[in-house]
Amino acid sequence: MEIKIKTSLFVVLIVSLSLSKMGCESENVNDRGKLMKSWTRSYEEETAGMMMFRPSVFKEFAPSRYRQVIQFENNNKCVYSVLAPNDAHFMAAGTWYFNETEKNIQIRNAENEILYDYKVVILEKNKLVVTN
Repeated sequence: MEIKIKTSLFVVLIVSLSLSKMGCESENVNDRGKLMKSWTRSYEEETAGMMMFRPSVFKEFAPSRYRQVIQFENNNKCVYSVLAPNDAHFMAAGTWYFNETEKNIQIRNAENEILYDYKVVILEKNKLVVTN
């Protein structure tokens, strides 16, 4: 009887560890992969010194004169919103670089000038929090 209980506990332990490992692997998408979407700045949710971005399809954003949008694409291409001096908005093409070790995102314009240099604080499926 004691051997059956020990065997059962051992099997339960092995199955539990296997399932927990599977769960971690499915959530352990690399950070670069998590970035690959369109992000919209959600300044209503920001706290001091932190900028909050949500996936552009995450929610209906409140009306705003301007909302920053960055869309990360394959091959380090991106498009980003630009606020022109006449208060117009348009999208411009650029490039992006992500240093997974440093958790740093750089966005450059077509002339290869750095427009944004962000330090990633939180990167989740539905949340990107950065600092300058």
